[in-house]
Amino acid sequence: MFHRLTPVSRRTTLRATAMIGLGGLLGGCTSEQQNQQDAKKSGTLRLGALAASAPASDPHGELPGAFDRYRMAAIYDVLTVPGADGTTRPRLATSWEMDPSATRWRFTLRDDAVFTDGRPVRAEDVLYSVLRAKRMAGRARLAVVDAGRSVADGNQAVVLVTSAPEPELPRVVGGVFVVPARTTVFAEPVGSGPFLQALLRGNDVWLLPSDTWWGETRGIEQINLRGFRDSIALERAVANGELDAASDVEPVAAVVAAREQARALVRTPDMWAFGVLMRTDRAPFDRLRVRQAAKLALDRQALVTTVLGGAGRPGNDIPTPSDPSFPADVAPPGPDRDRARELLTQAGFPDGFAVVLHTTDTRAAMAGSANAIAEQLATIGIRVQVVVHPRETYWSQVYDSEAFVVTCRSGTQFAEWAEQVAAAWPDRVFADRVAEALAVADGPARRAAFEALQREVAADGPEAVWGFAEALDVTRSEVRDMPTGTGLARMMLEKVWLAR
Repeated sequence: MFHRLTPVSRRTTLRATAMIGLGGLLGGCTSEQQNQQDAKKSGTLRLGALAASAPASDPHGELPGAFDRYRMAAIYDVLTVPGADGTTRPRLATSWEMDPSATRWRFTLRDDAVFTDGRPVRAEDVLYSVLRAKRMAGRARLAVVDAGRSVADGNQAVVLVTSAPEPELPRVVGGVFVVPARTTVFAEPVGSGPFLQALLRGNDVWLLPSDTWWGETRGIEQINLRGFRDSIALERAVANGELDAASDVEPVAAVVAAREQARALVRTPDMWAFGVLMRTDRAPFDRLRVRQAAKLALDRQALVTTVLGGAGRPGNDIPTPSDPSFPADVAPPGPDRDRARELLTQAGFPDGFAVVLHTTDTRAAMAGSANAIAEQLATIGIRVQVVVHPRETYWSQVYDSEAFVVTCRSGTQFAEWAEQVAAAWPDRVFADRVAEALAVADGPARRAAFEALQREVAADGPEAVWGFAEALDVTRSEVRDMPTGTGLARMMLEKVWLAR
């Protein structure tokens, strides 16, 4: 089924019609050589990314694949965006201020932001989007926004009131895509972002620069964003020359493309944090010494070398390297298997124990690391059976219920991580201290409190974070300025351009 955008302006409509009618979007060429020539003539960026089985339609719902996140970040704008240093930068919001209690925030909005149908972006649209995202996505951090007391303050400001102190609210709302107020159907999206959706066909979408956006796009006449079901299909498209750029290619395939096809590698360090989560409300991981033993048994450098192909660095059991409060001086532990065996004996398991490690193939490193970790844990007597689940059910049915699961995080901030693992690590004292730190209005003092808590996480926490992986984008030499930021900033394509 095709979904076309409602006409937004005469110039944009004529341009989209011309490209579609002449084959610029659907393409009448069959040979790769002709496809390359067409791409250069039209200024088309062909970008590949991993996708779910079907494209998401709701910008405030679950976006499981990079394909959907790229698409939504192109069509819709956001209030704020993560900066290169992890701080929060303006986007649709030009400034913000909070009251002394950190429970009332006023965001001032751009006065030149316009939707693709010509309507101005107003405060009521922003308020509607934030409250709808709170309802739809079940985001824990947005739960503190008080829908009854938050209001639009005229057309160019929105006041968000929270039920508890939230001094990081500008970052928390930064991932909310802004849609027109009262919108409930998104098959023909009216966007606020730098591109408009000209055509959606399954996991293929064609995007055109929006002539109503407040910013400037860099010389891309159109983007053909293609979604791939798995990394093997994405890598095959790279090898066949079907793409100008491919997002987050597995390390071995990326290196091969760079060496054999003269592709450029765009590296984003510490994009992924890989580990295993040990639920402390379930035996045997309710015993601290068992968790410590498992952490000490891991040869993290070996995992980085074999599983990540060297594209990363050993992790230190703190899964938040992009957080400004991340204590980078905490060294990765181990391997110290003699000490690990001693800890198991002290915990009451002199002969070790058997356990099932659950994983999925959302990313190749998730399945690959599970088998490597099983081999390493066997050296201290922990006998691991690996079970690989379909990605469609792993996160919704397995991850939150099993005692021992493989984790994969990207751009996670410490406060978000603490909420995500609250059920797996039901430590009331720790949770109260996180809440106390969140209530600290002073930024440096709050970051210092977060840093101290993360040091405790490294020592006593439920997650063995063995590696921080680079994200590797593979591009043709003419593709310039692919985004390398953290979080949503890495999905924003308006600065990409093609060298002629």
